[in-house]
Amino acid sequence: MRHLRNEQGLTIKYVASAVEVDFSLIARFERGEHPLTRDQMTTLLAVYRLYEPRQREMLLRLAQAVWRPRWEVDFDGAVPDEAFVDVLWLESEADRIRIYSPLTIPDLLGAERSDDDPANPQERLAAERRHALHGQPPVDLTVVMDECALWHPHGDRRPPLEAGASVRVLPAQAPRPPGATVPFTIYCLPDPYPPAVVHIEHLSGRLLLTDASPYLTLFEALRRTALDPDQSRQLIATAQNTNPSQER
Repeated sequence: MRHLRNEQGLTIKYVASAVEVDFSLIARFERGEHPLTRDQMTTLLAVYRLYEPRQREMLLRLAQAVWRPRWEVDFDGAVPDEAFVDVLWLESEADRIRIYSPLTIPDLLGAERSDDDPANPQERLAAERRHALHGQPPVDLTVVMDECALWHPHGDRRPPLEAGASVRVLPAQAPRPPGATVPFTIYCLPDPYPPAVVHIEHLSGRLLLTDASPYLTLFEALRRTALDPDQSRQLIATAQNTNPSQER
């Protein structure tokens, strides 16, 4: 944005006057210290005479993505921590999601139940997240899940048979590639965002990585090792009809 201003030979004070903000805000914006709203960005692009549709849309999209104050997000206590808002945003923007879950059934695969309580904030948010996957265009969701997650489901979440998702089960006896000990999610994003962002949840918080190459390679190795979708569905169906406590 500084480059665009310099191309037009405009001073920060002139631009600030046109956008109707303090000039210090434009200076902070150009240093990456403070975002502008989408409306302010629209005005700024007009001042800079930037009319090329694709570039305008890219910059406006970035402006809208950056301007996400925490206090504007209200999920009635369903969000476990502020950083989880970033995960929700990644889900909303991704066109492909790749999940590896060695121990639990991922939230996005939690099976719908007739006794789900829509008044419960956590259950409502989980349902909204799953519903969003089937928007237009739908999100390409692929999950590799360890077999033990089927026999030890987290809480009362049941093994999934999620329509629209490719679920592959990694058999207990299958060899694990190096590094396949921690769950992770890869969000593949369209332009103008980074190609992919990796989310890793740990005891002390969340880690977001933009260097996704090692995890994409690891996920592909896990996918190849896991059962194919038909075999996975059979194993999931067996788990759905078996009481894990009786099995042990």
